[in-house]
Amino acid sequence: MKNLVLQVTVKLQNAPKGSMFSYSDEMYNLSNLKCKEYADRVGADYYCITESTMNHPCWDRCRIFDGEFGEYDQILYVDSDYFFHELSPNLFEWTEMQPELAFMTLDSADPESNTYKVNCKKSMTTRYFNSGFFLYKREFINKFRHVWRDVMNKYIDSQYPDQDAINFLIKDHLEYVRPMSKHWNGCMSVVYPLYSVHYAGLRKNEWTVEKHNERIQEKKERILEMTLEEIEQSHSKEYTERLVQTNKLF
Repeated sequence: MKNLVLQVTVKLQNAPKGSMFSYSDEMYNLSNLKCKEYADRVGADYYCITESTMNHPCWDRCRIFDGEFGEYDQILYVDSDYFFHELSPNLFEWTEMQPELAFMTLDSADPESNTYKVNCKKSMTTRYFNSGFFLYKREFINKFRHVWRDVMNKYIDSQYPDQDAINFLIKDHLEYVRPMSKHWNGCMSVVYPLYSVHYAGLRKNEWTVEKHNERIQEKKERILEMTLEEIEQSHSKEYTERLVQTNKLF
């Protein structure tokens, strides 16, 4: 299989300083570097979109549905405030052996919170997935090539437009989607996930390389204490089901 790690790093004009859409050169540059290193390590290509062709950069991740990057069998999209580290497992190697066509993590919003319920209602799905980290196989991407722009227009004014739109797209195709362990994308949580740190929703102006390196080192130390079986279980279907049941994510 030919695999791609994709990011979008486009400076949003007039974003309030410290907001979730504010731009942090230091953070984003380091995220791009670490994603490129991860891609090289797992034998994938890497590409970063730096020029937007959409009315908002959040939609550029959806350009995969337009046929861009059509030569790739699997595309892993990663936000530019997301970080792999040296011990993050090869996700492509695992997904190539799975029958599902899409791999996503549930959004970190509390299922009992109003935000979660509103978003589920808007996207008309009982599961609300995060759009900052996902892996789609080619067959899954092709399913939505001719319809995704209509859905984009439906959610153009939403608070989380691309995320709501993606959830609406997949609402009738959840049998193809495998929920992934939060260890891959603990959005809004910098401590819990083992294989990443995702600073989505956190104030970028409070981020420092020193704090980030400390968090990454803590994760690597925890992984080094795990057995190979425990590491494999951390992104298996069985582990995900136990995680979902324990945390009542559905």
